[in-house]
Amino acid sequence: MSISIILTTCNRPIEIVRRAVDSVLAQTLLTDTQLIIVNDYPKDKLLSEKISGLADYVREKLECTYLEMQENMGACEARNRGVMEAKGEYLAFLDDDDIWMPRKLEKQLDYMKSHKTVMVTGYVEEHINGTVSICNRKPLPEENPMEKLLEYNYIGGCSVPLMSREAFDRVGGFDSQYKSSQDYCLWLKLLKTGDIGFIEEPLVIYEAGRDGITGNPVKRKQGWNRLLRDFKSDFKKYPIARKNFCYTAAAVMKENERIPDSLIFRIRGKFGL
Repeated sequence: MSISIILTTCNRPIEIVRRAVDSVLAQTLLTDTQLIIVNDYPKDKLLSEKISGLADYVREKLECTYLEMQENMGACEARNRGVMEAKGEYLAFLDDDDIWMPRKLEKQLDYMKSHKTVMVTGYVEEHINGTVSICNRKPLPEENPMEKLLEYNYIGGCSVPLMSREAFDRVGGFDSQYKSSQDYCLWLKLLKTGDIGFIEEPLVIYEAGRDGITGNPVKRKQGWNRLLRDFKSDFKKYPIARKNFCYTAAAVMKENERIPDSLIFRIRGKFGL
């Protein structure tokens, strides 16, 4: 197998999950590919039956494994569990409400075969209330990739990259101690092991404003604080990146009317605390 795709879903309407699955089946590259669907909300038996039926539908076109977590364990555990079933040399993750562009896997696999990278990402096309924009950017040639990644997650969410299975295993996969920013943590760990490529085309459609971890300020705060702790030496090496990271966190907390948290992040950014 060349590519293993891990699609995790948690209490999402079956129509949305099917949309994500259809974007997998629409890929121009499906040779030597397997899809692993991990259901992290098994207590809804009717929904579980529908997702299992969706897996049967997929099996008409490519190898598909359907897994149910014993209980709701969170995205990290679900993704790591999916990887345990993966046969591929490369890994691609897909959130249940994201959509892949048809040539995503083909372009990324071609890139990784011709470049010595541990991962390759691309642009994320963000849809907000009918407005379409690109929500990440490739670092400039003169910019240090680690410094820019510490400043902000230019790689995007889990649905964007294609990565080496060997590199994923080497860094220990997703850290389940994170309540948010699990992907960000993994990207930083992977960048320490090798280069990250960037395809300057939209690869994923992301619909902002959805009800999930990215909209939960408490979980976001916990994730950011863990990043500042776990990558303390890296942030110390790049103080400007650390300051900008904290100022961005402060702005998000302010937008969510969490003024004390906003002030704390701003003070940490200003004084390097």
